[in-house]
Amino acid sequence: MVPWIRHEEGLANATELVAMIRELGDFCIGVGAFPDLHPERHDADLDAKILVQKERAGAGFAITQLFFTADRYFQLVDRVRSLGSELPIIPGIMPVTRLSQIQRFAELSGAELPGWVVDRLNEAGEDAARVRQVGIDLATELSEDLMAGGAPGLHFITMNRSPATREIYARIQRLLHRA
Repeated sequence: MVPWIRHEEGLANATELVAMIRELGDFCIGVGAFPDLHPERHDADLDAKILVQKERAGAGFAITQLFFTADRYFQLVDRVRSLGSELPIIPGIMPVTRLSQIQRFAELSGAELPGWVVDRLNEAGEDAARVRQVGIDLATELSEDLMAGGAPGLHFITMNRSPATREIYARIQRLLHRA
């Protein structure tokens, strides 16, 4: 990953960008959040503090980077809440449709690709349709765990491949209508 370098006349960070946008008008500002550690900082407490700073600067909600375990999301929310923030944090879900793609995105975002996820995907072998199905199963399970734990909603990262997301949504809808 190429490190970010501040332009001499530019802003120092995303918190300054949020503050600048807030000064320009009455916008609803969304920011990014990291359930897995930020790839450059590797400090969960600092990630939470920066997210709260973004809220104080004017952010109205956050959407997380992709992640694979609900516990990571809830740990982030707990850290942010312990700092006195009620910022809505919406989990970002990326259904796996190709193993190579998800490995690259996990690497870029700093998300940990758990061994059990890789194992389940590898069980599908070279069968692209089976890999896609396992990926949908994994994302559905994660979505169910997040919603059951009180997540305010879900944000699907589709990468222009919405059929997988529509399938997950259909599965979740059936479960929600049983209650």
